[in-house]
Amino acid sequence: MHPAVLAVVVVVCVLAVVAVIIGVWFACTPSREDGIYQLADLVYGIVPAKRAYKYPDSIAAKYCTAAKRPPGWTARIEEKYDHFSMDLFAPLVPAHDLDDNHVLVHVRIGEVIEDTDVTVDEYLAGEDFVVQDATDAVIGITGTGKGMNGKGDGVPRGYVRPLHYYDHVASMLPPHIRRVTLVAGVLFPQPLPKSKDYVRRVTEHFTSLGYDVDHRVTLEPDWRVADDDFAFLASARHFVPSGGGYSRLAKLMVERRGGQVYEPARESW
Repeated sequence: MHPAVLAVVVVVCVLAVVAVIIGVWFACTPSREDGIYQLADLVYGIVPAKRAYKYPDSIAAKYCTAAKRPPGWTARIEEKYDHFSMDLFAPLVPAHDLDDNHVLVHVRIGEVIEDTDVTVDEYLAGEDFVVQDATDAVIGITGTGKGMNGKGDGVPRGYVRPLHYYDHVASMLPPHIRRVTLVAGVLFPQPLPKSKDYVRRVTEHFTSLGYDVDHRVTLEPDWRVADDDFAFLASARHFVPSGGGYSRLAKLMVERRGGQVYEPARESW
C-alpha cells in the first residue's frame, strides 16, 4: 500500500476509534437530569418511564405500571397531556385530612430560579424577560444561565410568581382564611441562595397582608418528599398553584377532590 494511502487509512481508523470512545462516554455519563424524580413529567410521559421505575414505591412508578408503559416510552411534547389518565392516577395519591381555614400555596424554587441571571427582585416584580414560548422553554432548559423565566428564553410570568400575583390571590380568598402554608421542593442538589431569599420575601409579603405563614419547604431532592408534598397539595381545601407541571397536576387533583383553586387570570398579573 502506498505510504500516503496508508497514512490516510490510519488517520481514518484513529478518528473512528475516537468517535466511538466519545459516543460511549456520552452514553455512559449521566447528565444532571438522569435519575432525578419528576412526578409530573413522568406521568405525562415527557421523560422516559424507566426513570420512574428507579423508584418502585413512588406514585410515578405505580402510575407508569398501571398505564403499562415500557421503560423507554415517552410522549411527543405536543401530546404530553393526551396520554395521561386521571382515572388511573387519582387513586394512587394518598389523602391528607386538612381543615378549611388555611390555604396551601405551591412555590416553585430551585433550578428555575438559580440557573438564570434574573435577580430575585426581578422575579418578584414580575417583569417579562422572555422571547420564546413555553414549549421552547421546557425543551431548552440547559443550565446555560438563561432558562425558565430567563432573559434569553423561558416562560413569561410562568414558573416563579411575582408579588402582585399573591396580591390578587389574597383578594380572592374567603375572609375566614388567615393561615398560609408555603410548599416547595427542589429537583437538584445545588446552592439555593435565590430560592431561600424568594421564599423569605414571599413569606414576609403574606405576613404583611395579615396572614399567619408556615412552611413545608425541602431544600434537598427526595422522591419521598416530592410524593408526600404532592399528596398534601392534592388534599387542599384551598390551593394556589405556581407554574410548571407539578403544580398543574396538583391543581387537577384539588379540583377533582372538590377543593377550590385560586389562580388569577394571567393578564391580571
